[in-house]
Amino acid sequence: MPEPSPGAARREYLWPTGQLPGPETEALKRFHRDMAWSGTVKASSMTPEMTATGRGTFRWTDDGLWVIGSFSQEQFYEGRQVASWRAQYLAGYDYSRRAYVAFAADSNGRAVPFTGSIDGDRFIITSDGATIAGAPVRLRMTWDCSSPETMTWRNDMSINNGPWQLVEEYDMRPLGQEAR
Repeated sequence: MPEPSPGAARREYLWPTGQLPGPETEALKRFHRDMAWSGTVKASSMTPEMTATGRGTFRWTDDGLWVIGSFSQEQFYEGRQVASWRAQYLAGYDYSRRAYVAFAADSNGRAVPFTGSIDGDRFIITSDGATIAGAPVRLRMTWDCSSPETMTWRNDMSINNGPWQLVEEYDMRPLGQEAR
């Protein structure tokens, strides 16, 4: 390899380095705990009101930047199980965009990206584009940690840019402490 000529400037390189978790990532931890829930799925134009039970478990990636969630929920109508839903979820803080992001893929064949924010005791993510039965929808999911004993989670939906409507809301308890 030839030697650089005398007086030539040495080129400096900017090598990629791994991002360390910062306070934005740490702030997500209180919203992503292993939880169980039961409650009601509101009636829609396509389904009657149903009861549901479910659970979510979480683990962090080795670098501590991303949380991975696994969800399962059983839905019942008049005491008979009518649906079983599963989903995988990835969330974290995108340090280049300076925004909270999430991605969910479920057993209904949907894959949905989200962006969000933390507002006090609430973590709120809103979908960046989804469809249900061919109609454009926006989903808004809110985790509320204002109670020390439980966490509330709710799912709202807007169809064709219409008003937000509650789909489901649950009081969640840590696994092993479910309401009896």
